[in-house]
Amino acid sequence: MTKEKFRALGRNAARCAACIALAAALSLPMLPRTEAAAAPSGDGVLVAYFSLSGSVPEGADAVTHATPSIGSTEAAAREIAARTGGTLFAIRTERTYPERHDECSEIAEQEMRDDARPALASHVEGMENYGTVFVGYPIWWYAEPMAVRTFLEEYDFSGKTVVPFCTSLGAGVGRSVENIRELCPDSTVLCGVTLRTGSADFREPVEEWLKELGIIQ
Repeated sequence: MTKEKFRALGRNAARCAACIALAAALSLPMLPRTEAAAAPSGDGVLVAYFSLSGSVPEGADAVTHATPSIGSTEAAAREIAARTGGTLFAIRTERTYPERHDECSEIAEQEMRDDARPALASHVEGMENYGTVFVGYPIWWYAEPMAVRTFLEEYDFSGKTVVPFCTSLGAGVGRSVENIRELCPDSTVLCGVTLRTGSADFREPVEEWLKELGIIQ
């Protein structure tokens, strides 16, 4: 066999392999965004959140500055995961926070002044499998809790899309979004949303926000 015929056979084999792969892809059923389907590497959705419900002593009803009740951020994260088919991940700290408002507020302020990075007790396995990462948190002293900064600095977010969301009664998400953009300079950080702490139902505001971003239809 001549070299030219050998090259031609190689080109034809490559074309056939590409056609087979394309046909297989087109034959796969399309799943709704809200179904948790196994995604190809780098295409998954992670919904990470920091909530006092996982950072206070068991049974405590802890509060921190601008966050008068616990569990709101977790509830919002669960709604986002349901809408996007994302994987939930709780950002948990090694330390627990006091249940008294004043004590929590003082710790949050001191952590901010010290530019602290609280040690985390939970860690994401296979972060490289996620191309879109939602990051949720309560607003502490007009910004994201320092534990969120620990989380953002622990992984390489280059090329990923980061989507912030917060729960608060007053201060909005704006300042924290700018902080996240500084922490993730090689990521696409989308506009965040502020959800009202203590809301009984996040379905409507979450749906509206995700539609505005073009993440769901």
